[in-house]
Amino acid sequence: MTRSRHAQTVCIVFVAFLFMAASAHASPTFEISGGGEAEVKGTQKTTHVLSIEGNNTECPTVTMNSVGKISNGATTAALHPEYSKCTAFGFIAATVTTTGCNYRLMASGTSTGSPPHYIGEVAVECEAGKEIVISAGGVCEAKFGSQTLTSGPEYTDTIDINGFADWDLIEDDTEISVNKTQDGFGCPFNGTGKATAIYNGVTTNLCTRPAGTPISCKLVN
Repeated sequence: MTRSRHAQTVCIVFVAFLFMAASAHASPTFEISGGGEAEVKGTQKTTHVLSIEGNNTECPTVTMNSVGKISNGATTAALHPEYSKCTAFGFIAATVTTTGCNYRLMASGTSTGSPPHYIGEVAVECEAGKEIVISAGGVCEAKFGSQTLTSGPEYTDTIDINGFADWDLIEDDTEISVNKTQDGFGCPFNGTGKATAIYNGVTTNLCTRPAGTPISCKLVN
């Protein structure tokens, strides 16, 4: 009987320890002013650049819009990206097609610094048969589909010019697995096939109520 009670005590302590450890490493959540739900509007803060074998795709106009709404206390936000006015691989005109694909943003770990700063992930989520396609000059094409980007994404809380709390997605040398699907005359690729692209750029994400009224939202532990 003594051994049984001792075993129960050890078990309870161990479970409590696991619970505290899990709580200490819980993912940051979105805190929406006034609670409830909000939509997210993301706009580029710096030019977004995707480099494949040293050949850049640059898009000075980038927007990311909510896929549905986020709730107060949510740990992820799904956004649909759109890129325009792009140049790619030495060609003045290029297109980045994102139909059927979204980004799911997820912060992780505890905050550091001031303002709060978090490491994180970005999951590229594409419908079956869909990929993000970069096309330039009719001779260069690269694609990437569903994958989770863990090397590079970071998040930080900020304050916009109107005093609303918002948050930045920072792509800092983020690695993306791409497939070079076309390498025609004048295209600088080193042949077709798999490659690792490097993505850099900052997007500021502002929360709004469904009617479009800006509200404060930020990441908290």
